[in-house]
This record gives sequence, C-alpha cells and structure tokens, in this order.
Amino acid sequence: MDPRKDTWNESDKLEWLSKQRFQRSYAEQVLSRIDKLKQVGQPLQVKSYGKLTLQGRQQLVIDGATLTALEYEDRYPLYYVQVGDLANGKPSLIVTGGTHGYEESGVYGALEFLEKDVQEYADRFNFLVFPCLSPFAYEVNQRWVHNAWDPNRSFDRSKPYVPESQLVMDVVDEARKLAGQDFIAAIDLHETPDRDKVMMPPQYQRYGINITSDDVLIPKGYYLISDIANEDPGMATAIIESVRKVTPIAPDPEIHGEKNIEGVVVSEGTDPTHRGLNQNYMKTLAKNAFTTEIYPEIHPEPRGSQEAIQAQRATILGVLRYL
Repeated sequence: MDPRKDTWNESDKLEWLSKQRFQRSYAEQVLSRIDKLKQVGQPLQVKSYGKLTLQGRQQLVIDGATLTALEYEDRYPLYYVQVGDLANGKPSLIVTGGTHGYEESGVYGALEFLEKDVQEYADRFNFLVFPCLSPFAYEVNQRWVHNAWDPNRSFDRSKPYVPESQLVMDVVDEARKLAGQDFIAAIDLHETPDRDKVMMPPQYQRYGINITSDDVLIPKGYYLISDIANEDPGMATAIIESVRKVTPIAPDPEIHGEKNIEGVVVSEGTDPTHRGLNQNYMKTLAKNAFTTEIYPEIHPEPRGSQEAIQAQRATILGVLRYL
C-alpha cells in the first residue's frame, strides 16, 4: 500500500478476522479439480510449493470453529501446475489466479484453461499456473489473508509475513534461473465486482486515505492493465480482441486516472498505493506483464459469473494465439 503508516494494530486485525465466515470450500471446489489434473500425467506436473501456516499462532478461531496450527496447514496445501521443461528454450508463461480470494473467476478461469486448453499448446510453450494463491481468502470470500494483509501488495521481500505472495516468488525466481531467459508473459487474473464498494474503502482508510463507496469505480466491462515497459504492445490488443468475443469491454474513458484505450490501461507502476503488486514483481521476470479486471455482474446470474470465467480463459488464449 501507500508508504503512510498502517494505523491498524493486532486487535484491529483480530476484530476483522472475527467477522469472517467460511463461504466456499477450497477442498471441494479447488483441490478436487487439482487432484483430477494430477491424474492426467504428462505434460501436466502438479507440484506442491508448501502450506499456509499460522506463523506462530497456536490456533485460529473463526466462524464458531477453532483451527489448530496443524489443522490450518492441512486445510491449505498450495499447488501449481507446470507444463513442459523450463530449460527447453521454449517461451514460457506464468498465470496466477485467486491473488485476491474473493475474485473467483480468476481461480476458475485458470483451472478451466488447464482442464480444456493447455495440452493443445504444450508442444510450443511452457507454463507455470497457480490457480488459487490465497485459499483462506478464497474460503471466506475476502480480499485479505488471515492476518489482514493484502497479498497483491506483498510481492516484495519486505513482507515475509504474507506467504501467499512470498512462496510464489520463491517458485518463480527459481524457474527463471532454470529457464535462463525471461518469461514471455505473466498474467494475473482479477475482477472488479460490485462488492469492491464495500471491500476497498477499509483498504485505504487503514492507511489514512479517506475514500467512501462512492469513490470506488466499477467499470462495466473487462479491461486489461498493461505494464508501460511491456516489450510487445500488440499482445494487449490481441487479448482485447480475444476477450471481446466473450464479454463487453469497459467503455470508461478513464480508469483510476489512466486513459482507457479500447480496454487497455497502461500503468507505469509508480502509484504508491500499488507497491508490491503481483504485476510489478512479474515484470522483473517477464517481457510482458498484465492484470485482468472483469465485471462479473455484467449480466444476471448465472451468465455473469460464467462469462467472467470465460473472459479469463480468453485472456490466456489471446496471448497464445497471438504468439
């Protein structure tokens, strides 16, 4: 976040945690699908990269239940899927979903890509796909992890207390060394639901930035945040054309103070409230880095959520078909 002082203390974080409720099942909705991917075999390799821990706490009391430290670890094993040999010289892509746990279309979009598409491209590309970075936040339908930190402000080494981000960095750093070349693209799958009007104000107010729900922009469609240092601007255009077939592109002339050019918002990555973004970190290892933002309520359920999932999938396919 902003370099201003975090005004929350431990009691504030515990108060926030006491209000959370389990709303989804990581085991039933995510791990069950990852287990099926394990059965596929080559070229898919399902790899563990650790477990979430309570970081010294003995237990976590939430939603009327008490999870011991061991129960918490067992509940949240972490997996990514590697496709191909990273040292084979082929272009490699990184896909991350569920950085913010409540943005579910990124989780399901990444899983659908692995289930339905990845083998078609396995002879030309390598992949690292992290379907659900923040499983606790996924289960409680929240933006923050259990100790009230935003994982998408924690992709830097000054935040060892956010393993959801740090463990991904460990994997990707080693993968980059093994590959001996930058990744061709990194895509972080997000969405901007109506619920952001509730979720975002506390994120800023905690740092003394006073915003209300009226200040939170909800673009009515898909847009793509493209890093200003991306080497291939045509890739962003190709993504938009792929997604346009699935869901409307956001028409807003400006989004968060930046020009929206046909659905592409170019970010310089210098906004102090964006320190530690997944995209900013990935750009140090990838030639092109993107963050998707989708409005899942663009149509009434069930079409809206399904449309958002297919837009995430179309983002990845747009890159592959362009290359």
